[in-house]
Parts: sequence; structure tokens; C-alpha cells
Amino acid sequence: MQPAPRLVDLAPTDVVWLGDVRDHLRPAGAVPLDAGTLSTCYDHYNEQWCAAPAEQRWDPRYLISAIGVALGDLLIERVGAARWQRVDDPRARIVAVRLEERRATVFPVDAVARRWWAEQRSWIEEWAEEMAPGPGR
Repeated sequence: MQPAPRLVDLAPTDVVWLGDVRDHLRPAGAVPLDAGTLSTCYDHYNEQWCAAPAEQRWDPRYLISAIGVALGDLLIERVGAARWQRVDDPRARIVAVRLEERRATVFPVDAVARRWWAEQRSWIEEWAEEMAPGPGR
């Protein structure tokens, strides 16, 4: 069993990267996407990507990151006592959301990537509710 990754605060370059990928899905300054809208967006892109012949598929990694960051922002908005952090690994940029009250760490970009490659759709709303129940739940 591997030890838990060491999390550290975001570096300035991480903050810039998060902003860049956020802008991919919504204009700067716009309100974060709700779970339903994000789910529809993900499902549309994944369906189009999967339907394309293999030789015509685009590299989806930037889009996967953008959807994962939007999902992490949604968790932070719902929970409040949560924040972005990164895994202390100079070889890769791996971001996570630390849910302080639950003492849990969530990797939303990884969650999106796993489901993207598995061609899984209509999962975001349920996942977000499980990770960070909405008000009154």
C-alpha cells in the first residue's frame, strides 16, 4: 500500500494554471458552473470525442483538466471549508481539493480522467453530491 501523497499549498504557477483551465469552460469572472451544467458539458464533449474515429480524436487532457477544476471549484463552493492544494511532486502537476471538515482529500481531475477514458457519462451530479452534499442534506 502506498503512503498518502504529501499535500502542499499551491505555488503561484499552480494558481495561474487553475485560472487558465477555468477560462476554457467559462469566461473570466463568470459564476462557477453548477453540477447539472457541468455534467451536460462533460457528457457532450465525451460523447463527441468517443464518436470520432480514433485518428480524428483530439487530445482531451486539457479539457479533462478544465472539467476537473470546475468540479473541484464546485466542491469548494458547496463545502466552504475546503481548498485547492497540490501533491508535492516536482515531476507532475497533481491538484487536489482538501475537504477540511470531512478530513478527506479529493482528486477531481483524476476523477474526470478515469471516467473520460472509460467513456462513462451522467456521473458528475451524483459524484458531487456524494463528495459534498448540497445545502440541507
